[in-house]
Parts: sequence; structure tokens; C-alpha cells
Amino acid sequence: MFRSALLAATLALTPMAAALADDDTGRIAITGTASINAKPDLATVFAGVESVGPTARDALSDNSERMDAVFAAIKNLGIEDKDVGTSNFSISQNWRHGADGSKPDGYRVSNQVTLRLRDVSRVGEVLDALASAGVNQAGNIQFEVENSDSLLDDARREAVGKARTRAEL
Repeated sequence: MFRSALLAATLALTPMAAALADDDTGRIAITGTASINAKPDLATVFAGVESVGPTARDALSDNSERMDAVFAAIKNLGIEDKDVGTSNFSISQNWRHGADGSKPDGYRVSNQVTLRLRDVSRVGEVLDALASAGVNQAGNIQFEVENSDSLLDDARREAVGKARTRAEL
């Protein structure tokens, strides 16, 4: 068994040796990888309201009323203004697709809000309050570590250490 493993390693190195003979720089690339796991302390929630109406004005009016209720719910949750932002707003024509082709059928207004939660344990509570206030689009919740620089530096040190060990071999 040792012989077959040794032979496989020799065969795997043969193309590399041939390539290095053609290239007079004699470089070898060594990589190292590492990962660090950490409990997230931030959650970003994307939620919105989509309204449809016969005219752009009707759809916009409905959407504005519903978004006012959503912003009131956000205020009641105690989320700071610095952690709330509108991330997407659009007005588009709505189309009805049928056997006789596609025809314009009113307008669609979509408005999305982004919330940064500094207490990830509140995600369920916040989603429930937003849905009760009229949110009909939610998802794409992102969890992250707010001050991840030192964790990333630890992972980089570990990866460089692994690469250095491999290079020395």
C-alpha cells in the first residue's frame, strides 16, 4: 500500500516538474485556508409592501398607507432611525397574461425597508410585527458579526501559518 501511494505522488509531481523546467522562474504556489466560526450579533431584515391598483396613483396611495403602518410598527419596536432605511422603491405597469395575449392591467408599487437588528434574538418578534402591520414581502435575512476584523485577522494568520508549513515541507 505504501508503494502505490508513493507512486501516485511521484506521478502527480511529474507534470509539475516538467512545467517548472520550461519556466526558469522556478515558482511554486502554496495555499492555506482557515475558517473561524462566530455567533452573529447583527441581523439585517429586508421587508416590504407590494400594492396593485387600477392606476399608479391608486397603487401608490395604498402602498403609502400600508408603509406608514409598517414604519409605525418599527417605531413601536424601538428600532433606532439609524438602523432603518428604504432599500427599494418601484412603480411598474402590471400585466395580465391570458389566452388573448398580455394586456396592461393597472400598476404595481413596491416599497422595501431594511432593518438592522442589533439583537438577533428579536428577528421572529420583528417579522411578526411587520407582517401584522401589512408587510407582504419579507425574507433574505442576513446574519453577520458586526466587528469581524479581528476574527478575519485570526483566520488569515491561521491560513498563512498552514501555507508556510506546507511550503517548508
